[in-house]
Amino acid sequence: MRVLVTGAAGHLGALVVARLARAGHRVRALDLPRRGSMRRLAAHGAAVEPFPGDVGDRRRLAEAAVGVDAIAHLAGVLPPRSERSPALARRVNDEGTAALVDAAARHAPAARLVLASSFSVYGPEQAGRGLAGPDSPTAATDVYTTTKLAAEARVRDSTLDWTILRIAASIEGSAAAVDPLALRLMFEVDPEQPIELVHGEDVATAVCRALTAPGASRQVLPIGGGPSCRLRQRELFALTFGALGLDALPTRAHGRGPYYTCWLDTAASQALLGYQERGLEDIRRDLVTNLGVRAALARLARPLVRRVLLRHSGPYRGAPPRPTWQALIDAGF
Repeated sequence: MRVLVTGAAGHLGALVVARLARAGHRVRALDLPRRGSMRRLAAHGAAVEPFPGDVGDRRRLAEAAVGVDAIAHLAGVLPPRSERSPALARRVNDEGTAALVDAAARHAPAARLVLASSFSVYGPEQAGRGLAGPDSPTAATDVYTTTKLAAEARVRDSTLDWTILRIAASIEGSAAAVDPLALRLMFEVDPEQPIELVHGEDVATAVCRALTAPGASRQVLPIGGGPSCRLRQRELFALTFGALGLDALPTRAHGRGPYYTCWLDTAASQALLGYQERGLEDIRRDLVTNLGVRAALARLARPLVRRVLLRHSGPYRGAPPRPTWQALIDAGF
């Protein structure tokens, strides 16, 4: 096939592009015109066509859509950047999806569009309901979830063949792990809050297989690591701090706020796409690898790192609860 991948130079995009190229497909890899990104995409050789462009540029999207058989729409603005830059998040996540749907309907009407969405759209109340499935209620609770649900609606309402993937937390390659705002918010969350992880490579497998799987047509599929990757927030902290060689922080460092993470019912998506090939130990190992020198330095400076982490904890400092991105931004973080 000829496959258009948006957000092709991002963490997930790069994994999907590499997987498609290895499988013999021709990839049109759209991402912002940054020299380093285009050079990395070009390194795949003739199978990959680096295609500099912006999902907000309708003319460029129309050119990108011509002649493709399938589309993996992975471009997006993630938290906390989405909350710091709401206009950008709306332009990329919502309006960019609308522009892509229009371009595909005009120039590749038979193509299947696979949209990367998020399990965060289930909202903070889902954790109390049990496993989230395709038909579980959704709730827009911040800029990110608002724009993701809007993007889902753009895709659902289109004339295209489509698949929506609601993806769990993929941490081993996430830049959010070193963002101070993200760290502050995580300390606000109840340590018993459920969260499901999934390895980025498994997500890439799910995306690639969803492009062609007959049973994925017009389906919403939760994508997570399965039972072995269902954690509590305290277990996620233990995993990430352990990757840095740090001991657990005191209980009072953690708040009691709800959060929009949950556990997923992935039985149907796994049966259809067969993507769950890596478990929690793989995620931990690759997190350590990707942290690289930062993990080594953290181990050498454990007492200092511990003090720095505790300074990011509002509950530990006795600050008022601020369990949302916006509350922290309003407070000047």
